Amino acid sequence: MASFFIITLTTIFAPSNAEVETIGDSYVAVTGLPNPNERHAIIMARFAEACVEKFGEVTKKLEHQLGPDTADLGLRVGLHSGPVTAGVLRGERARFQL
Repeated sequence: MASFFIITLTTIFAPSNAEVETIGDSYVAVTGLPNPNERHAIIMARFAEACVEKFGEVTKKLEHQLGPDTADLGLRVGLHSGPVTAGVLRGERARFQL
């Protein structure tokens, strides 16, 4: 189910050329990196709104498969605008990480 949500989020976010990744049980989305974007706040607000709408659609569909308690699932959205810390993680696959 988690992979379904990350694919859905990535699809919603694709037009803005931003990144979506997981941190524990949360998803983090960022735009304006590495090149600043003056419209970053608008892009993220629209992304958050699209996520909330899509989450409602998905939970309604899953409710038929998983039962009525599925409607109790919730989505928390928070926005931050400002400095961010990032770097390259090394290991089997080096990658950029927020």
